[in-house]
Amino acid sequence: SGLSSGNNLIQWSVSNGVCAPNSSSVIIQVDLTPGVAAAGSNQTLCISSPSIVLSGNTPTAGAGSWSVSSGSGVFTNSTSASATLTNLGLGLNTLQWTLTNGACSNSSSVTILVDDLADNPVAGPNQSLCISSPTTILAANTPSGTSVGVWSVISGTAVITNSALATSTLTGLVSGTNALQWLVSNGVCPVKTSTVLIIVDDLPSVAIAGANQTICAGSTTLSATVPTLGTGMWQVITG
Repeated sequence: SGLSSGNNLIQWSVSNGVCAPNSSSVIIQVDLTPGVAAAGSNQTLCISSPSIVLSGNTPTAGAGSWSVSSGSGVFTNSTSASATLTNLGLGLNTLQWTLTNGACSNSSSVTILVDDLADNPVAGPNQSLCISSPTTILAANTPSGTSVGVWSVISGTAVITNSALATSTLTGLVSGTNALQWLVSNGVCPVKTSTVLIIVDDLPSVAIAGANQTICAGSTTLSATVPTLGTGMWQVITG
């Protein structure tokens, strides 16, 4: 016990009476601890930018080195605490930062989660309906993999029964143009959007064709009420 750092020379001597002793020596090398390894905080990034600067701690003695425990990645300089990591694979990548000084070593792990780009959203075709039946079903595409979608109302008034369902029922619509957005996201990757318009028409004005007529000649002038909302059109039903 009580060894000091560096080389300690220890001698074993064997003697017998007045005979000259003989001896043998051994060197005990004591290495300083490199410190407690700290690989830095776990991180999440998007596959569109699959590179990251690592943040391991600097050893108090000896050196540090990075290695890939699971997943994939390429280090620009595996012995640098702040090495840049490229060629990361989708999903979870686990890295190890190991501090070593002679016989002393310890390590720490960090995870880098790489999210894929979100699916391209399709909010579905625009729709037109009457205020007398202000309910419809949306028709967006369902995202695949780990992408998720959510509806939001951009303009107008609408009640989305289930905002996370691509084919949700839509109620509470008001007359005019109602704009809804289908947002598809995946982790930290950029959100993608698509918009659909739900056009709700008001009921037209009450049609008043005018009074019945009895005439002698073969022509007359009709006297319907001009609509305040919508357009009017005549057609012959009989005769």
